[in-house]
Amino acid sequence: IIWMKFDKRCFSLKKDVFVCATYIPPNVSFKDPNEKYFLWDKIEEGVSKYSSMGDILILGDLNSRTCIENEVLEYSKELDFDINYPVINDDVRNRISEDKIVNQFGRRLLDLCRHTNMCIVNGRKIGDLQGRYTCHEYNGSSVVDYCIVNREMFKQIMYFKVNDLSHISDHC
Repeated sequence: IIWMKFDKRCFSLKKDVFVCATYIPPNVSFKDPNEKYFLWDKIEEGVSKYSSMGDILILGDLNSRTCIENEVLEYSKELDFDINYPVINDDVRNRISEDKIVNQFGRRLLDLCRHTNMCIVNGRKIGDLQGRYTCHEYNGSSVVDYCIVNREMFKQIMYFKVNDLSHISDHC
């Protein structure tokens, strides 16, 4: 996990942008079951720390498969219980994904987004409205590489594209 600050004065932005570039190894590579949550907790701590100072952008290979499960929840006035997740309106459309599987890390990523009011860009913006696969391996393809942003930054993103597969990597 690497956090970088893009100063608003250097980039003519309204706010500073804090970028988290991250790689989370696959679930099977952790020997200690508790160790696999350490990185998720560190990302969430960073989001909590930097969100009051500017916009947040998380990029990387999270080895999380989320299918089309929604990480943003809508509030209904008919609910008669307190909901601990953010109230979301219709400015974030339902996400599309070629990946049809949700794994353990996918559920953790969805929870992270719900707890921090962040949203996944993949499968929601012009350039990737079909939610293209980001990883192609011998045993199949998946969406495991993500762009995740806070709500304000989501509104500013007009275009998002998953590149074509190249000979350099099995990730797009």
